[in-house]
Amino acid sequence: MSVTTWAWLVLAFPLAGTLVIGLGWPALRGMGRAAGWIGTGAIAGSFACAIGTLIALQDRAEDARQVTATLFDYAGRSASTRTSRSSSTRCRS
Repeated sequence: MSVTTWAWLVLAFPLAGTLVIGLGWPALRGMGRAAGWIGTGAIAGSFACAIGTLIALQDRAEDARQVTATLFDYAGRSASTRTSRSSSTRCRS
């Protein structure tokens, strides 16, 4: 897997654990320690992916170990949307 995939999984595991526990709380209520096991598993998965990220970074050349990944470029999208809207809605006199 790529470095960015490992890095996104580091963030996704705790988020997924939070959602499973939060949304499944009524079903988990009678299962004793299930929420604790889910939370621990989410953090352990995140830790394993952090180790995977480290190993994937170590496989790269020293000058290529800085990686940037963007989920959504809000500023760029809003600026391009504003310019396209303003140019298409101009009134001609």
